[in-house]
Amino acid sequence: MEDNLESIFREITNAARISKNGGGVGCNVSRIRATGSTVMGKPNASGGVIPWIKLLMIRRSP
Repeated sequence: MEDNLESIFREITNAARISKNGGGVGCNVSRIRATGSTVMGKPNASGGVIPWIKLLMIRRSP
């Protein structure tokens, strides 16, 4: 997963499709910039990796 919206949402879509069919999913989010990092010249603009991890967490009903 690269540090851009297209790549992040492509991986979220892939994870959802795999999970839908009962597969296990693992994602490397190490390239996502840290909380408070500069984005497009704006300091403190990055929300960090946690919001993206929350989107990737796919929960199933028991």
